[in-house]
Amino acid sequence: MLTAIVSPVPIGNRSIEGLLLQDGTYAIAVPQICSIFSFAKEHASRDLKAILGKGFSLSKARTTLNSQPVNCVTLKDFEILTFELVLRGNSPAIAFTRDLLGFSLQVLFDDAFDKESTKESRQLWFKNRQSTKDSFWFLAPQIQAWIERNGSSHPQHHYIAAFKAMSVGLFGKTPKEIRFELGTPKGDLIRDHFNDEALIRVDGVQRLATPLIRADMRPETAVKTAIAQFTYEPMRYGHDKA
Repeated sequence: MLTAIVSPVPIGNRSIEGLLLQDGTYAIAVPQICSIFSFAKEHASRDLKAILGKGFSLSKARTTLNSQPVNCVTLKDFEILTFELVLRGNSPAIAFTRDLLGFSLQVLFDDAFDKESTKESRQLWFKNRQSTKDSFWFLAPQIQAWIERNGSSHPQHHYIAAFKAMSVGLFGKTPKEIRFELGTPKGDLIRDHFNDEALIRVDGVQRLATPLIRADMRPETAVKTAIAQFTYEPMRYGHDKA
């Protein structure tokens, strides 16, 4: 039977318990999966097998925290499980996937088990990136509510105008210009290529603009007002090349 070392794996502002097996691979205990995705523990093994298919099998490992063996799932199977649950509309899996956008579970596990020397800077970047996602999910509904209150024949215009105002106000360039300069592949989110300072500023503007829009200020005006209150000067937005 495998023996596993347990370590918390920080994922932005949340943390899960990861397992490092004696063969050097990673896994996650079934009770931890139940906690992450709101599974009923008494049926967890059956449900996992139903989702992951006939070729899937659970492993068992004794951990450094408990001598009793625990069922566990490899990191690869856990990623497949997360994807399948998203397709099924599992809300915790959707939230978990949003937190991971632009990042790799493999890298996060490497960090947690001291396999990378840059883990502190990477985790700081990840927390900043997640914070911009959190504040976006407050900002976007307020823009939508403003559109519904005020009416618009082109509702999408207000989203585009607000985020263009943020880009020009913070960086002196439009999103299209920034995407070109950073060489961001089509389909990638530009913010996944921003540096820490840029992410912190975007987060601050989003958080300040949200109550202004709630008070019925036009979205693009609210963004400009937020930037003015922070007295930001145009700045660099990308990571420095090594």
